[in-house]
Amino acid sequence: MRHATQQVSKAYSDDNPNYNRSRVNVQDAMSQFDIGFEYGSDSLIFKYSPAFEREADIIATQILHDANFDPRQMTSAFTGFFSNHANSASQSARVQREIQNLGGLRRNLRGDSPDLHTAQNRLGGAAGFSASNSRSGERPATTMISYEGRDFSLRYPSDWRVSERNDVVTIAPANGNTSDELLYGMRIATFEPQNSLYGRNSFNAPDSISTPDRTTLRQATDELLDYLRQSNPNMRVVRTDSRGEVDRQASMTMEIANDTAASGRETDRVVTVLRPNGLLYYFIGVAPEREFNRYESTFDDMIASVRFND
Repeated sequence: MRHATQQVSKAYSDDNPNYNRSRVNVQDAMSQFDIGFEYGSDSLIFKYSPAFEREADIIATQILHDANFDPRQMTSAFTGFFSNHANSASQSARVQREIQNLGGLRRNLRGDSPDLHTAQNRLGGAAGFSASNSRSGERPATTMISYEGRDFSLRYPSDWRVSERNDVVTIAPANGNTSDELLYGMRIATFEPQNSLYGRNSFNAPDSISTPDRTTLRQATDELLDYLRQSNPNMRVVRTDSRGEVDRQASMTMEIANDTAASGRETDRVVTVLRPNGLLYYFIGVAPEREFNRYESTFDDMIASVRFND
C-alpha cells in the first residue's frame, strides 16, 4: 500500500514549512525522518494511522492466501520482530475476519519456508534485532507448523527454523546450531547403501535372505551407522526397535549415545526408512543427554507427521 512512501512524500511536500525542498539530499532526508536500519520509536515509517494498519493487514492476508501460505502465521512472525508494531491481538482478529471473507482456510497451507528465515536473519543482523525469541535448551513450542519439501513433508514446532543445504534439511531452534554441529533439533538426509550384508553393529544379521541387488532396511541402517561412525567414532547404539512405521512404511528407531566437543554427552534419536528407490531416509533428533527428555516427544511427533511424496 506504500504507506511509508506516502508519509515521506507528505513530510517534505510543499505544504510542509519545516522542510526546504530546494536542496533535497536522500541521506539527509532519511536522517531527518529517522528512516533506515536503526528504526527508533519516533521513526516516520511507524507513524501509521489505524486505517493504514487495517489496510496493510487485509492486503497481506490476501497475498498469503493467494500464495497458499497460512495467513495466521503473519501475527507470530511480527511478534518480537517489530516490538512497536500494531497490537497482535487486533491484527489476529483482522486476519481471521479476512480469511472468512476469502472463503476460509484452504487445505495443506504452508506455514513456513526457509526463504522467510533467510530474510529475517538478514534483517535481524542489519537492524540489531532477533527474528526469533527461541533459545536452545527451552521446551519446543507445542504449536506445530508444516514443512513441505521436495520428497516429504512433516510438522515441526512453530518456534524452530528450517534450513536446507544440498539435500540435507535441518530443523532447529534459533541457537540450535554451531558452525559444525547440531546441538538441538532434527536433521533429515538420505544415504545410498552399497548392499553389504554385514556390518559392525549389534544387529548385523540380515533380517531376511537377500538377493545381491536387494538391501533390507536392517542392512541399510547397519551401513549408515558404519558411515556415521567415521566422523563420530565414540557413538554407540544404546537401544534398537525395528517394529516401527513411518507413513505406513517399515522403520527402525535407535537411541544413540555420543560425545561431542560442543555439548559434551548427547543423545540422538535416529529413525530410518528404506524407500522403494533404494535410498535410506534417516531422521536424527539431537539434544544434550541431560535435556533429551524435553525434546523426545517433539521428535516423536515430528516423525509421526512425516508423509512421503510418492
